[in-house]
Amino acid sequence: MKYKREDIIDSIVKMRIEKGASTKTIIQDYLMGQLKFGQTYAYDLLKAAREKIVKIYETQNVSLANEALGHLESMYEDAIKQKNNKLALEIRKEMNKLTGLYAAEKIEVSGAVKIETIKLVEIKKDDERTTD
Repeated sequence: MKYKREDIIDSIVKMRIEKGASTKTIIQDYLMGQLKFGQTYAYDLLKAAREKIVKIYETQNVSLANEALGHLESMYEDAIKQKNNKLALEIRKEMNKLTGLYAAEKIEVSGAVKIETIKLVEIKKDDERTTD
């Protein structure tokens, strides 16, 4: 039986997103096992499906982020109305993180290292000390 490439890719996308199918299950069980495709073509199909999956997740993530921001804005407004400044500040921090307002934290290491001279002391048997 011949299958259309796009239909197979759509079925891979559905397996991954809706059923959480692993790469092993998709490649070995479905593409190579059930559909009898070769390994190279199976991985080519998976690659094409991953591109679609990434686009779907990008769209969903933007929608979810906007929804979360809306909830946080509502909570922030309520906290301000209740004059709960501590809560409002925490909510504002979360909103700032979500909108990318905070840059990644950077740790800068600078300064000079001071190297001290070590003085060698030799102790002789007669308890006299000499220095080099």
